[in-house]
Amino acid sequence: MEQILGMSPKAEFAETIAWNDAGESHYIGTLHKQGGFANNDEYRHTAWQPLVKSFNVAFKAGLPASGMRPVNGDDVTGALWHRAFLKSSLCASDPWGKPNNSGWAKDTINWAVVMPDNISGARVQVYSGGNQIYSGPVQPGLNYGSAENMVAGPQYVEVVRNVNGGTEQLYSKTSHVAVTANPKDNICNYNYVVDILLKGGPN
Repeated sequence: MEQILGMSPKAEFAETIAWNDAGESHYIGTLHKQGGFANNDEYRHTAWQPLVKSFNVAFKAGLPASGMRPVNGDDVTGALWHRAFLKSSLCASDPWGKPNNSGWAKDTINWAVVMPDNISGARVQVYSGGNQIYSGPVQPGLNYGSAENMVAGPQYVEVVRNVNGGTEQLYSKTSHVAVTANPKDNICNYNYVVDILLKGGPN
């Protein structure tokens, strides 16, 4: 998104493209049932849609990524995504074994948030297995990153700000699928678990 919005001259159009089957994991909408690799319960990707909508508005207005703003009446637009298992897994029951070059994978929690103009002093904090693995400031527009050292357990992202000497939690989300040392059924499924950040406290 940042690269497309930063093009000079500006692109005439942008298109969101999915691969030819949902199992490829490149999709942002509701799925027809396609087995365990992609389904609407564990592997829904609709949480990316508000980010895409914010991008679309900025693209049509000719704005850079710093000009993206929250959509759908929210104060913050954001999402988190990660694999459901650690890269160290052997995927012991997978008939095809681990994919070639799977060692390049990283145990990370990915996040993106779009901030408005009227919230100052905000930061993103990322927790994995109950431990904080990242904290960093966010500015108006698109902010994104990958927090390394993800471990097994629940994954949690929040947007907070300092208020009157304390911390106010603005948006947050605990991933609906906890990370495990080995994947479900011991089958390598590198599809992302994706969740939208919601207003208020832990959810």
